[in-house]
Amino acid sequence: CLRLCGWDIRPTGSSNDTHSYNTMLIRRLITECEWERAAAIAVFNCDIATAINVLESASDGKHIKQDTYQAIAIALSGYTSADDSRWPIVAGRISQKLVDPYTKALFQFLILTDINDMLKVCSDISISDQTAIALLYMNDTQLVSYIEYLTYRVCQVGQLEGVLLTGLTERVVPLLQTYLDRSSDIQTVAILSARSLDSNEAFNRWISEYENVLNASNLYTVRMQFDITHGKLKSGNANNSINVTCAFCNSALMNTSTSHTPQQHGNGTVSAATPPANSIIAPHKICGNCGKMYPRCAICLSAMGRPWLTNHSEALTMPEWFTWCPSCNHGGHAEHMNEWFAKNTQCPVIACHCHCMALDTVLSYQR
Repeated sequence: CLRLCGWDIRPTGSSNDTHSYNTMLIRRLITECEWERAAAIAVFNCDIATAINVLESASDGKHIKQDTYQAIAIALSGYTSADDSRWPIVAGRISQKLVDPYTKALFQFLILTDINDMLKVCSDISISDQTAIALLYMNDTQLVSYIEYLTYRVCQVGQLEGVLLTGLTERVVPLLQTYLDRSSDIQTVAILSARSLDSNEAFNRWISEYENVLNASNLYTVRMQFDITHGKLKSGNANNSINVTCAFCNSALMNTSTSHTPQQHGNGTVSAATPPANSIIAPHKICGNCGKMYPRCAICLSAMGRPWLTNHSEALTMPEWFTWCPSCNHGGHAEHMNEWFAKNTQCPVIACHCHCMALDTVLSYQR
């Protein structure tokens, strides 16, 4: 649990030295010049000596707060837990004058005896650090109660770091909704929703809204990349293939045999996957599930498809592929579309005013 909070603490000293440890987090924070947080985390782990070293190393440079760091280091060096000591009184006065939440927190940690009181006073430090402190110093009953309180608080204010507590489950929905209402950042909400393994109406709605935003902005490549990544996360495989589905029943138009078994529907009707013997419609140009015609080419008016190949090594050539506009959803054979848009910019379908050619770049195929 501490590692989920970013606290990777590993003992390195002798068994007699309870304060000897090596944390990658503190080293990283020092490298990133986050001196206050590094010192505070050392104090939270009862290692005042390391905290003093961190602050002294910060005050050695030309940092704008070097005088403050040096004063805090001097105050920490005089720490004592004796009951008759005036240190808590002096430290309390120093804490009230500090602005940074972590320097305030390190003093409150040493002054207050109740960890609950300390965390309530120091609620401005990160959610991960608050959780880690609770994990270290609370018993099971206190911990459960505090985590529930902290989860409620982050959901109320829409603090994204609270995902650490809720996970990408249905419990995160109120948090994301509050964040979205406050920021209108549909991209972040949709990306988090796409990474969830739970099927939730809110997740699906946010993903759909984000896809509509990408379409409206003509960001079709980004939309495609988002859909592919989302599909991989959901299915767990890395197959980059796509399936064309029937516009009426949404079933995949698979390259399979046309001799399927008729389907019995709930209303008592039967629909066959293949047309009747006297039908003039070729079986490879209708949906094998609902019997509806495949989409037609806007130029030649032929339905998409061709007789299923007995030799599966033979594949459709580029001119025979179907392509369509992601805005108006009209399209046709690649060869016909290429010829049309070589001379026109508007959709070839009558009464459609979409300027497909102006929306995206049409790449000529190699003949």
